Amino acid sequence: MTTTTLITGATGTIGNQVARELLKRGGLTVRVGTRQPEAAADLQRIGAEVVRLDLDAADTLAEAFAGVDRVFLVGPQSSQDFGERVGAVVAAAKQANIKFVLRLSALGAAVDSGFIMARQHGVAEKHVAESNIPWSILQPTFFQDNLLKFQGQAIAGQGAFYGASGEGKTAYVSSADIARSAAAILLDPVKHAAKRYVLTGPEAISDAELAKLVSDVIRKAVNYIDLPPEKLGASMREQGMPDWIVESMLALEAVKANGYAADVSAAVEQITGRAPETYRSFLERNRTRFV
Repeated sequence: MTTTTLITGATGTIGNQVARELLKRGGLTVRVGTRQPEAAADLQRIGAEVVRLDLDAADTLAEAFAGVDRVFLVGPQSSQDFGERVGAVVAAAKQANIKFVLRLSALGAAVDSGFIMARQHGVAEKHVAESNIPWSILQPTFFQDNLLKFQGQAIAGQGAFYGASGEGKTAYVSSADIARSAAAILLDPVKHAAKRYVLTGPEAISDAELAKLVSDVIRKAVNYIDLPPEKLGASMREQGMPDWIVESMLALEAVKANGYAADVSAAVEQITGRAPETYRSFLERNRTRFV
């Protein structure tokens, strides 16, 4: 009997890559869940089953989970109580007799954390770990990809990117390494059961050092502009970001500023057998997208 693995958040940065990794390796049925199935047409063309799945909508869970053995659980993260909502998803997984859940969490997740995002990731982890379903949890640090996703336009248009991280160093990790790690675990869940893995890149750098690295790779002067947190927060609010998102983003900048994300983990290589991608390598393979 073929094992069926469901990937939630399949049109997102991580989910899409995990689905592709599993499809590339073969040997199992890959089902991808998304709120807009038409957005996953590229995955369907290469062999994925596509189902409508909204983790906030209970009526979509039973159908998406039917016949599934393993789940890669990303989200929901659309509101400030997203951790509590994972409880309903886990209950549906138990009802469907799912055999393994791999949760995508975040570095610093803890139910007693002082800021919303880490606390809600901690609550989500608690739901998964107490479900009586075999599980593993990934806790990646800051994504290398976020520079392109959130600062790419500023780099291209202004030759600068902005933050409030001071001189703090961060061991940024590439989404490709997160996806490869997730795929490896989903292919051999027994080996990784009841384990939490912190995923990082191979070195820690400050954002000022990152600016120099970007400048070197794209052959254009790029500066990092460090702002007082209150000024950065005001700018985010002017762009229409909700207060809880602004507070979470500023808390993340404080994590970087204080060096709380500077430790380098060996987990990516332990899981995948490959050293994690350097930030230079990530920038080089995405160089044309910054200009």
